[in-house]
Amino acid sequence: MGRRLVVGSPWVFSLVRLKRNHYLTITYMDVNGKEQAGVFELGKDIVRTTLKILEVRTGKEVEFQDAEACKQYKTPKECDSAT
Repeated sequence: MGRRLVVGSPWVFSLVRLKRNHYLTITYMDVNGKEQAGVFELGKDIVRTTLKILEVRTGKEVEFQDAEACKQYKTPKECDSAT
């Protein structure tokens, strides 16, 4: 089973912020070609580290739900270049 990330891929990472809760959604294609997802709540102290680890280990960029979420964890320049 091949694994790929972000644009046109079965793995997509996004971050949602609701009431100071941080959620990471990982979507992927299973062995039968069906899209699956897992949602994880991250503590505020591990969000940046977790996102960086995901980017380094996968070689793909994290995809944020919106520009505001992106700007909380990256520079505005990095967020503008991702859109």
